[in-house]
Amino acid sequence: MKVFTSEGPLAANPLLERTLPIPFHRIRPEHVVPGVRLLLAKAQAALDALPRHPEDPSWDNTLAPLDAVVQEVGETLAVVEHLLSVAETPALRDAYHQVLPEVASFWSRIPLNAPLWRRLRAYAETPQAGSLGGVRARHLRKTLQEFRRGGADLAPAARRRLEEIHRELAELEKRFSDHVLDATASWKLLVTDPARLEGIPPDALARFRQAARREGKEGWLLGLDEPSYQAVLKHARDRELREEVHSAYVSRCRGDAFDN
Repeated sequence: MKVFTSEGPLAANPLLERTLPIPFHRIRPEHVVPGVRLLLAKAQAALDALPRHPEDPSWDNTLAPLDAVVQEVGETLAVVEHLLSVAETPALRDAYHQVLPEVASFWSRIPLNAPLWRRLRAYAETPQAGSLGGVRARHLRKTLQEFRRGGADLAPAARRRLEEIHRELAELEKRFSDHVLDATASWKLLVTDPARLEGIPPDALARFRQAARREGKEGWLLGLDEPSYQAVLKHARDRELREEVHSAYVSRCRGDAFDN
C-alpha cells in the first residue's frame, strides 16, 4: 500500500519522491513544511480509512496497510533528520521545527485511534491471527503491546494529556539535539605548529587547512565534527592534542550557552 502516487504535489517536492538513490541534492528547506504536512495528511487519511474496510479484518487489510503507512512516514521523515545531522542550516532547522509538533501529534495519535484499535483487536481474535507463526505472530503481538503502551485503553482525558506529553518530549528532544549540533559547530582549534599534527592523514590535513583559509587564518583549523574528531583521535601522535580534542568533544553542552 502506498500513501502517495507519482501524481500531483509529489512531482514538485523531491522530499516525497520514493526513489533510490534519495535525491538529497534537490531537497531544500522550502520543501520540508509542505512536504511533511502533505505526508502526514495523506497518512492520517489512510489510517482513518483503514477501520472502514468493508471486509472482515485480515493481515492484508489491517496490519499490512498499517505497517505500510508507518514505514512510509518514518522513511520520509528520516530523510529530513539525516540532512539535519550532516548538512544542517538555520533555514532547514527552522522548517523542521515548524512541523515538529505536528509530527509528534501524528505518532502519538496512532495508538489513540479508537476505531483502528478496535479493528486490530478484532483481527487478533480471528482464526487467521491465531494461526500465525514466527515473525508475523511476534509482530502482531508487539503491535498490540505498542498500542496498549501508547495509551489505546486510556480514557479520553488521559489520551489528550498523553498527546500533550508526546509533543513536549518531541520539542525537548529536538532542543537537546540542536544544542549538541550547535556546540559541535562552535568549537574550533587553530593549530600552527605542523609537528602537532604528525600522523594525521593528508586528506584530513587538507580539510583542516581549507577550514582555516575559509576563516582567513593560516594553519590548520580543527573541529569536533566526526571526520575531524576521528582523524585526530585515531591518528595524531601528539597526546596533548588528542586529550584537548577529546575533552572538548565529551564536555559539549555542559555549563555553556548550549547547556543540556
